[in-house]
Amino acid sequence: MRAEPRVPAEALSAIRAPLSEGASSVDAPILQPLGLLLELAGEAMRARLFVVQAEGGQEACLRPDFTVPVTRQHLESGAASG
Repeated sequence: MRAEPRVPAEALSAIRAPLSEGASSVDAPILQPLGLLLELAGEAMRARLFVVQAEGGQEACLRPDFTVPVTRQHLESGAASG
């Protein structure tokens, strides 16, 4: 059995601070719809992404950061409506 690497205390503190102030954690999917990212960043972004295609032709990519998936979750949850 291998030992898991320890998370430095400073990193844990940085994670816990916003949570203690009421922030909630977000678990964003790793795969995101490719079309949405290309609409936002342009077709040139495709060369910088890891793109996969489902059997039905739907394209997805590994998320380049958390901006799009976190925003999508926020909007889909209805939190943006007040």
